[in-house]
Amino acid sequence: MEHNAKRRKHSPIMDYSGSPVSHVASDDVVYENTNTGHLSSHETPSILEESTYTSYNMTETKLQNFDPTTNPYIEVQNRSNNEIIVDILLANSDFYLRKAHQTVPYSNTPQGVSTYQTFIKLSIKSLLILIRRYDKALNPYLESVIYLKLASIYFDETDNLNRADDYSNKAIAITTRNNFSSLKFAAEVLAAKVLERSRPGLALNYLSEKIQSYNSSGLICLGNLLSILKTVILLQEDYIAGLVALQSLSSLEVVDPATKAFYLLVQANLHLTDASPAIAISLCNEASTLFEYLQSYPQLMAMCLLHKLCGHIQDSDLKQGKEMINKISDFVQNQQNNGWKWWKEDGVINIAVGITSDETYSVRYGIPWINSDEFVILFYMLTGVLLLRTRNKKKKAKQIFEKCLEMVSNKLNEVRQCSQHRHTMVTSSRWHYHEKIVFLDIVRYKINFYATFMDFLEGKFSSPSNELRNVYYDLRFASTDVINYSIQNTELHYTYALFFQYNGGISRAKYHFLKILTDVLNKKSSSKATLFSSERAIKSEIENRKWLHSEIYAFALINLKSIIDYEVYRIPEETKKVGSFSLNRLLELKNVIDNDLNSIVMNNNSNPSNKFLSNFTSSYFSGTYHILNQIQAYQQNDSIISLDNRILLGMDLKDYLPRVDEFVPSFLSALVKFTMYITSKTLEEKMKWLEQALAEVQINSASHNSLITHTFILSEYYNLLIMRNELDKASFTKTQLDIVKKKIEYKFTT
Repeated sequence: MEHNAKRRKHSPIMDYSGSPVSHVASDDVVYENTNTGHLSSHETPSILEESTYTSYNMTETKLQNFDPTTNPYIEVQNRSNNEIIVDILLANSDFYLRKAHQTVPYSNTPQGVSTYQTFIKLSIKSLLILIRRYDKALNPYLESVIYLKLASIYFDETDNLNRADDYSNKAIAITTRNNFSSLKFAAEVLAAKVLERSRPGLALNYLSEKIQSYNSSGLICLGNLLSILKTVILLQEDYIAGLVALQSLSSLEVVDPATKAFYLLVQANLHLTDASPAIAISLCNEASTLFEYLQSYPQLMAMCLLHKLCGHIQDSDLKQGKEMINKISDFVQNQQNNGWKWWKEDGVINIAVGITSDETYSVRYGIPWINSDEFVILFYMLTGVLLLRTRNKKKKAKQIFEKCLEMVSNKLNEVRQCSQHRHTMVTSSRWHYHEKIVFLDIVRYKINFYATFMDFLEGKFSSPSNELRNVYYDLRFASTDVINYSIQNTELHYTYALFFQYNGGISRAKYHFLKILTDVLNKKSSSKATLFSSERAIKSEIENRKWLHSEIYAFALINLKSIIDYEVYRIPEETKKVGSFSLNRLLELKNVIDNDLNSIVMNNNSNPSNKFLSNFTSSYFSGTYHILNQIQAYQQNDSIISLDNRILLGMDLKDYLPRVDEFVPSFLSALVKFTMYITSKTLEEKMKWLEQALAEVQINSASHNSLITHTFILSEYYNLLIMRNELDKASFTKTQLDIVKKKIEYKFTT
């Protein structure tokens, strides 16, 4: 459900900030929530009372001088004037609301905003006239519909929550007296959404009471739908309680297949956010078993496929990732052949839920997601990310990113110029319009980030790209009176940190890594920074996520650990013995970093009742952490650190090696083999791993990470040859080592 504009932030591949109960109606219900945004416009009673706008244009007329028989849109057949006027005013309200939405592309100017607000006021005024002047002509059902429409417009199009609350409660009172159960449910949902935006604590109490009431009446399906909204609020107010509630909903037997699949996919999305891809993939597999009953909901299948692809990318599983790309390609082809049936331009997935045993009576709710074009764009982006991590596929990844950027640019032009094609234009609120533009800009930002990272991997990292900075600053100032959006500056800091670390600017790199930690801890930006962090991919913005679940926080820690270890290693032994202020500060920071990393990596809860207590179960991350600890111990001549097997999820490092060999960066394969060499206990085993590590050495490598790793290997081999008195081989190895060191020495002179 929609949140206060101040709480609407985009980050995200898959977020669920709105309640799924956004479009609640039944076959006999007139009301449908338009799922529009929050506009800063206030009704001015004095202005609205002065005149009345009727007809289908902007001509001002007085009702007492209006002749209904002259209106060509109303067929007069023995009906009273009051009945005809009621029809006209209802039609006018809908008409002006559509007109307001059609002016959205112009609402980035003061005049455009004024026009938008004028149409909204006219829509409201048409309904106010009905309940104030023609209430005698309204039956209770129509009266409750009008109050519900008023509440919806005030909630979706203005920031006047008091009016929205008043009118929703009036609708509840009328529907309760007259036993209009479907309208009553819709009004209660809206009342809860109003409370959620203004007083979340009261909203939770209100929903608990309603859920209990529906369950005791045997309408468990309606109670479950309200539980969705309650869970959304809990995720904002009490994250752990929200996670427990979400898992409880997924285990309910009475949940319909579509809703159950959605519950599982929301959980999968949160696990991707928590860098627990294995758990996310298992949840997606569970959801997949329900799709044979959900042929009319291909969007849920699409959501599941994207989640699984993202999970395989996070888990560094190239084989499964490629298989998933093929499956999604087949899925896209199938949907194209069917004309993207069931997909809507606004991206909403409407799910019908039967609330009687024979399902003759039902309600429906809407899940805000993405449309078919946006789905294909995200698929392209994730395909590029997978290939980016695959050996010898960077050129293909670059081509895909370029194609994806072209698709994003075309879609942005289509959205911004939609006013020129009114016959194909889908009306939407200002919030929805700006949300779509921001979403596409986020994808553009992500692609540029990955393209910059690809330059880093290829040794062509001259500086963070201008395009990345430009998109970032565009998004920084994307906040409007509709969406208060704060772009994740953590990714830009991460790019700068990599750039300076890559070029030997250790102090500057450390500054940017520390900025990431500060921003995450202070919640200046969302702690979510996953491959799938598009807000609309599944709408969820959990602002109180802890640093334990922040992927970019953890990777900043990993990089900081290597920098701090290097700085401590360079301090002369004499200084270490005497001590100094700078040394103490370094050791203090090192201790904090090590403790945080231990908390992240070792926080894998074995209790299956709450899988969300696990995080960073990715063997890629854990393996990197393991290697750093082993190398640090080796450099300091300490006894080799014995880490708990949980760090690698029960896998030995050598069992992890075959998977590493399939992936970029290639230096990791050599680094793992070298680590196995220094940790081996027997001479025979040591020599086996050293030979394998030497086979990885390429002095002409363009990757500086590879060259740094090769210095470790060549230095160790050189010392071994000297000990064996194999001077010719030692001389040749020394020449190789000098060549490698020459290429990277500038990194260690600043």
